[in-house]
Amino acid sequence: MRKKPLLLLAGLGLLGVTTLLVLQSYQLDLIHYIVVHALLEKAPQSEGEEIRSTFEQARRRAEREGKQDVYLRRLLAFSQRLEKVQEVSPESLRRMLAEARAFDQPLEDPDAVR
Repeated sequence: MRKKPLLLLAGLGLLGVTTLLVLQSYQLDLIHYIVVHALLEKAPQSEGEEIRSTFEQARRRAEREGKQDVYLRRLLAFSQRLEKVQEVSPESLRRMLAEARAFDQPLEDPDAVR
């Protein structure tokens, strides 16, 4: 009788660990998707393809060079900046795209989105 609850708890624990491992392996993909789509919503519509291609190239470069953590930190910085604004000006968009291309370089002004 006591084996059933123990087996149930072990199964739930295993499911939890598996879920965490799967989410961790997709963390970069999820944050990348969220930031790109937030930027697409707030940027001028005509810039959609450039946004997608720039961020996709940056992600591929990060994976190729083993700098996924650096790219993830940059995405998180973009996410925080995008939270503060309703729209991204063309100038701010150009700056963000340049920063995405050079994601492994220091940010010039992290609060420069207007």
